[in-house]
Amino acid sequence: MAKILQDLSIGANLRAIRTARGLTQNDVCAQMAQQGRPMLQSTYAQIETGARNIFVSDLIALKRVFH
Repeated sequence: MAKILQDLSIGANLRAIRTARGLTQNDVCAQMAQQGRPMLQSTYAQIETGARNIFVSDLIALKRVFH
């Protein structure tokens, strides 16, 4: 029987990038809204803590926010 791959949490990496850029979670959410992907701060916090999965479209928008 083949093993099923586990989901990977990227929240710690997102937090490290955000803090390295000097951004708050609210800053990130505001810039996400400018990218057409509005997100509540509480939702973003859940992604950083690994309590919530992230959509690929949100990940693409975060790539633009973080450059």
